[in-house]
Amino acid sequence: MRISVGLLFTAFALSGAATGCGGGGGGAKPLTKDALVAQATPICRSANKQANKLRVREQPKNRQQAIHNLASALTLDRRMVNELRQLAPPSQIRSKWANYLRLQQQAITTARQGLRELRNGQIDSFRSSMKASGELDGRAGDIVYALGIHSCAPY
Repeated sequence: MRISVGLLFTAFALSGAATGCGGGGGGAKPLTKDALVAQATPICRSANKQANKLRVREQPKNRQQAIHNLASALTLDRRMVNELRQLAPPSQIRSKWANYLRLQQQAITTARQGLRELRNGQIDSFRSSMKASGELDGRAGDIVYALGIHSCAPY
C-alpha cells in the first residue's frame, strides 16, 4: 500500500519532541526575550533545514521507506527540542515557553503512536494520529510564533 505523501509531510512538519515538560534552562540564568529568540532561531532553522533535505531526498515509495523517514524526522525533532529545553526563558514568558514544550511533547507522543500504527499496517489509525499530532503542533506553533520565534513554528 502506498502512503500518501501529504500524510508523511504532516509528520515532517512536527516542530519538536521534548522528553519532558518545563520552562527549560535547567537552572541557567534566564535570558531576555530577545536573547531567547536569537538563540532559538538558529536551532530551529538548522533542524528545519535537515528535515527539508530529508523530505526532498527521501520521497517514500513504500511503507517501509515512510516508516524510516518518519522515524528520522522524529529523531530530528527530539534533538531540536532538547536543545531548546536548555534555553532559560525570561520569567514573563516562562509559562508560555513551558506550554509550547508541553504541546510539543504531546505532538511527538502522538506521532510516535502513529509510527507504531504505520509499522503495524494500521493506516486509518496512522492517519488519525498524524492529524491529531499536526493539530497539537499547530497549537504549539501559535504560541512560539506569538513569542517571536517564527522559525520554530510549523508554518
